[in-house]
Amino acid sequence: MKTDILLSALLIVLLWNCKAPAYLPASGDIVTNPWGSRIIVNRSSGPDISGELIAADSLKIVVLTDINYARRLDRTIQVVPVNEIKNYKLYYARPNRYWWTIPAFTAATLSHGYILVFSAPVNLLLTGLVTLSNTFRYKKRDLTLEEMKMFARFPQGIPAHLDLNSLK
Repeated sequence: MKTDILLSALLIVLLWNCKAPAYLPASGDIVTNPWGSRIIVNRSSGPDISGELIAADSLKIVVLTDINYARRLDRTIQVVPVNEIKNYKLYYARPNRYWWTIPAFTAATLSHGYILVFSAPVNLLLTGLVTLSNTFRYKKRDLTLEEMKMFARFPQGIPAHLDLNSLK
């Protein structure tokens, strides 16, 4: 009886996590998402830049920077030539918060009996790696500038009639 309740509870928790996070756009709305991805650019000269990726091409990237990204304060437009870019990280979705799975699934190995000595460290290691890895990020080695423009607010380039200062 006790085992049935525990297995049912574990099954409910596992199935509950199968739904998509609420902040992701619906599949039909993906093409209408008006914002560019968040980018952090490490420059070879000058301070690092972070903010929303507005546009990218083979010569430059355009970033709508801000000091406090969550509140969108102090926004400025920065144009960074490609030859100044040392490295970059592009975040296209928020990471899932599954930190609680590390202690929960490690504690679940108590039911393994003597095998617990082997299964608990393996479970701890694997749930830690999966939970703490940020899979919603591209680095320079993973994403070329040509591919980066797909994550920009204007993937086909900045429209000719648009004043960049109006984006602030």
